[in-house]
Amino acid sequence: MAKKVLQCEYCRHIITENDSKCPNCGANCVNVIKKYKAEQEAEANARKEELSKQASDAAKAVGVGFGVFSIIPIVIFIIVIIFIGVGISQMNKSSSPKQKTSEEYKQEVEEQINEFIKKDDYTITIESYELYEYYDKNFTSCNTKDGYQKIAFRFVIENNGEKSLATTWMVHNITVKADSEVVKESSIHANDHFCSVKKGKKDYADLTGSTLLAKDKESGYKGYEVPTNAEKLKFIFDEDHVIEIDNPAYKKN
Repeated sequence: MAKKVLQCEYCRHIITENDSKCPNCGANCVNVIKKYKAEQEAEANARKEELSKQASDAAKAVGVGFGVFSIIPIVIFIIVIIFIGVGISQMNKSSSPKQKTSEEYKQEVEEQINEFIKKDDYTITIESYELYEYYDKNFTSCNTKDGYQKIAFRFVIENNGEKSLATTWMVHNITVKADSEVVKESSIHANDHFCSVKKGKKDYADLTGSTLLAKDKESGYKGYEVPTNAEKLKFIFDEDHVIEIDNPAYKKN
């Protein structure tokens, strides 16, 4: 049996036995780890009982009370069972998913994209993305819907020209499609008092748009709630400038 992967009971991110709190959402993980260790101990005891029962049954089959020679097969059988048990344990260790450190998991969910469109006087790059969840019992309309995943994409706008640019229209003119479905924007910054996504944890600096000086650049995030059954995402700036990527939230059935 493969070793169970530990997950935070609130945001479902992978944790380790050494994490007292979830590295992603900060929730207390003590009860999850206690339950996990209790289950592991119960499974180990069940395996010991099964091996003991098999040895006992073998002893009855060959007849323990009939001299030294009748005990030899039993000893051999027990040794074989022990070797089988050790082999199963080693297989479980080698086939079990490696528990990831907080830093390793951070790298997994904050992956680089580095796709861009370039026009005469500016360049827009989708640099990276990060998956996140939202849950609030008081503002359920803000919660992540079933079948969807919220994603924060980090954009970088660079002014390549000699004059200042008004970037507001660039930010609000992006249409995102998941396959053929138009994707809705989602709150990502802590200043939104109605749906403050991280509740005092990480604040995604919102890409709001402003005046960008010559040869300067700005960066920030835009959040989207993406369907998990769509394979591709298209960021449409205009008909001639489209960035298409694999949907990070895509889950095969």
